Amino acid sequence: IEHLSIFAHTKYRDNLKIINVNSEGIVDIQHLAKLLSASNSNKKLVSIILANNETGVIQNIKELVKLAKKYGAAFHSDCVQAVGKIAVNIKELGLDFATISSHKLGGMQGSSVLVTKQNYLLKALIVGGGQEKNIRAGTENVLAIASFGLASEIAALEVKQRYQSMKKLQDYLELNLLTYPNITIASKNAERLPNTTLMVIAGGEVHTKLISLDLRGIAEPLFGWEAEEAVEVARGQVAKLINAEPKEIIFTSGATEANNLAIKGIARFYGSKKKHIITAVSEHKCVLDACRHLEDEGFEVTYLPIQANGLINLETFKDAVHDNTMLVSIMAVNNETGVIQPLKEIGKICRERGIFFHSDIAQGYGKIPIDVNECNIDLASISAHKIYGPKGIGALYVRKKPRVRLVPIFNGGGQERGMRSGTLPTPLIVGLGVAAEIALVEMEKDIKHVEELFNRFYENITKEISEIYLNGDKDARYKGNLNLSFAYVEGESLILAIKDLAVSSGSACTSSSLEPSYVLRSMGVDEELAHTSIRFGIGRFTTHEEIDYAVKLITSKINNLRDLSPLWEMVQEGIDLKQIKWATH
Repeated sequence: IEHLSIFAHTKYRDNLKIINVNSEGIVDIQHLAKLLSASNSNKKLVSIILANNETGVIQNIKELVKLAKKYGAAFHSDCVQAVGKIAVNIKELGLDFATISSHKLGGMQGSSVLVTKQNYLLKALIVGGGQEKNIRAGTENVLAIASFGLASEIAALEVKQRYQSMKKLQDYLELNLLTYPNITIASKNAERLPNTTLMVIAGGEVHTKLISLDLRGIAEPLFGWEAEEAVEVARGQVAKLINAEPKEIIFTSGATEANNLAIKGIARFYGSKKKHIITAVSEHKCVLDACRHLEDEGFEVTYLPIQANGLINLETFKDAVHDNTMLVSIMAVNNETGVIQPLKEIGKICRERGIFFHSDIAQGYGKIPIDVNECNIDLASISAHKIYGPKGIGALYVRKKPRVRLVPIFNGGGQERGMRSGTLPTPLIVGLGVAAEIALVEMEKDIKHVEELFNRFYENITKEISEIYLNGDKDARYKGNLNLSFAYVEGESLILAIKDLAVSSGSACTSSSLEPSYVLRSMGVDEELAHTSIRFGIGRFTTHEEIDYAVKLITSKINNLRDLSPLWEMVQEGIDLKQIKWATH
């Protein structure tokens, strides 16, 4: 009686034991004891849903946990349906793991949590920037998370009142339903959630009907149809921007998840035939981490070097391809330097050799023209917040002809053509769709605007300050990204000095690290200079006045910081710092 997502983990199916339930849907505790006592493994996990999503039946989790602990088993409970509708105290229940979802509390779709005890180590499904204690990488969906928090706070205050109000509605509904001789209520005698009634119809075309209640009465199916229509409109808007078909768009939580799904999904589906993957050392961290995980699974990965200008060498790429090569993953626009890789040339080579071509296009989507057919791209990762859409939503383009197959990371209800299960966050998807539609209309104007401001900023700041270095090719780049190194000034010190400006010292996904940018180091930028780098972003809404203000502020602060620097003073005196042998402690 668990949610489908529990059953769908085929990797562990041989070790899966199903617990019996009685006619009311209550877990047979004697059968659970028998299964636990028969297991010789010292690694046991019991997963039982707190309240069923169809019948609303509430399990006696406290007793089940007590039994599991007796046999040394960890305990997980899917609390999604119950939290906010009945009082739930995870500590009192003794749970090791609990799953909760925002939209079941009245919060936004697109956010959920796993509550876990700190003494458990979990293997990440989505790897990359190391967010959420390295368990779940990807840009945090701030808006939905804040909504989740607020909904939780309100639910904690109102749970008793909500229960009583919905229970009255449920009792009234079921009293009237049972006046019909062919209708019964599933699990009527069991303790159930107050908002869920599963009606069983004898002899009808539809044998069961789930009725969901909220404080306004019965939730109308019309709302679901309207939401589905809005999602499909957005799917078309997202696809049009890269000349794809709507059915080729799979919605994800962002580009980090899309990258993981593309790389791991391809490898695990086709890995029995070919085992070689090619990527570049300057790729986004989630791509590199996904490839390293696949190396642990027996795949061979070639990490292409990049040239001093940030571009890969096509001859080096051709030499790396061999008969066992299955996948190439090269990003369109680098997230730290803005360098644009030659997608058409790479795609042509891949298509000629029968190799899947994946590109993380998150930084280029909606900013530069990208045609997945012209570039022979088979998979492409997209993120909404890079084009002024909401955080927490992205997409993976998956080519249908010739067809590309993936093994999903998430299992469950089979949404998104079975590639990405989970409730679709309709408001976020609509936001991505509208952002894509606007980007399509505004792209040409945006490119001219950004290029003009790039030139204004770069020319003026290089006139005012010496020893400035532009990282990455000046021409083969998206001009909305300037990565500059200011010699003899620590990057973090400069960021603190120019707090009025929103800048970073590297990728947002590795900003917690004090190490110099691995992208710049891979381009041959020495460690000292890499430590001085700052990434500036120019976009649709940046103004000439803001550019001029930034130049003036940075010039002032750079001069102040260099005046305080003994290294700068030595350089002015003509001393070659590289010839000095520094004492170490």
